[in-house]
Amino acid sequence: MDKLFLAAIKEETIGLDYFNHVGVGKINASYNTLKLINIHKPKLIINYLDKKTLPNDFWIIHIRDITKTEFKKPNNFLNYTIKEKKYFNRLELYQLKKNGT
Repeated sequence: MDKLFLAAIKEETIGLDYFNHVGVGKINASYNTLKLINIHKPKLIINYLDKKTLPNDFWIIHIRDITKTEFKKPNNFLNYTIKEKKYFNRLELYQLKKNGT
């Protein structure tokens, strides 16, 4: 398996059968995530979070298409600052950090 899709609970990913559910709570979710990593050995891990559970520091993936559109922070991330940027051809990674943390 190249990709490992994670979410805390099934209710977050209704109709998305390819997600693995790791449970609620940092220790529980970490433990179950490590078990899944050891089993599947993924190259990419995608962790779904609803906007009520956004961490203070996280990465966003932006894919530039043929229009070469610049990354623009979505309105629900206006209280975050871009901490770091990484570029891989048309794939851009932006690390966002919540202001005041």
